[in-house]
Amino acid sequence: MFLGMTLVQWVALSPAVAYFGTAFFYDAVDALGLFPQHRIRPSDEECKKNLASRSAVFRHMVLYHAIGTAFLLVAGEISPPPVAKQGGVGTLEWFSAALETLFGWQGGSDVNNYSSWVLRVAYLLARQFAALVILDTWVFWCHYFEHQVPWLYRKIHSVHHQLYTPFPMGALYNHPVESIVTDSIGGLLASTVVHLTGMEQLVFFSLVTMKTVEDHAPYELPWSPFVIFAKWTGAGVVYHNIHHQSWGLKASEFSFVHAEQTTDHPARRLTSRSTLLGGTGG
Repeated sequence: MFLGMTLVQWVALSPAVAYFGTAFFYDAVDALGLFPQHRIRPSDEECKKNLASRSAVFRHMVLYHAIGTAFLLVAGEISPPPVAKQGGVGTLEWFSAALETLFGWQGGSDVNNYSSWVLRVAYLLARQFAALVILDTWVFWCHYFEHQVPWLYRKIHSVHHQLYTPFPMGALYNHPVESIVTDSIGGLLASTVVHLTGMEQLVFFSLVTMKTVEDHAPYELPWSPFVIFAKWTGAGVVYHNIHHQSWGLKASEFSFVHAEQTTDHPARRLTSRSTLLGGTGG
């Protein structure tokens, strides 16, 4: 229990907390005129191009997260997240015993303790990464078919592209069907396959939500861990902003899972800050 809430409840609430927290952060940066050198597109572009107002998007997102939180609460009650067993695979005790067996490093010694912590952290990061790969692959194929099948684009995915110029609060401004199939089911699928514990789910849902919101921001802050991560994956803020432009609507998500599948796409070739600031989008 923390602040009167169970871990399952915190897991269910974590996407909403991460979403609004990150969105309000970027709203504050914009309102205060901070970091203008890291802005990737003109400040007045949003008002000229978007088909959905900020107030409409905000109301939509409040409803979206109310439904999403309820969905995760029910899922967590029906199938509670696994609990790490003391001494089980991946725990400090397990690594300590393995090191003692393999190398003779006595449990409780400095070398054993330090090595166990390093392995434990690496193990937890690997599990987060595995879940991310699964979610990213799921999202990619959902997104791919939404752009390749005209009916799916017109009836479902076009809602998200009412925001030709994205902004953080509109990161998950989607049709309800897309929200459930792509976001909710994708997240649960990833956490279930990897068997993430409750705390791991809380971290995973929070991080992927924050990354999604930041991808729709008008800033590329070089010290952001997500921007640093995107230098490897290619799926960063600039890329996703270009994806929303009228001349970039057919671009698919680009990430480490399927980089080779989109190498000849216009949005793959035009992922530069100057492209957006130059007003290339029609």
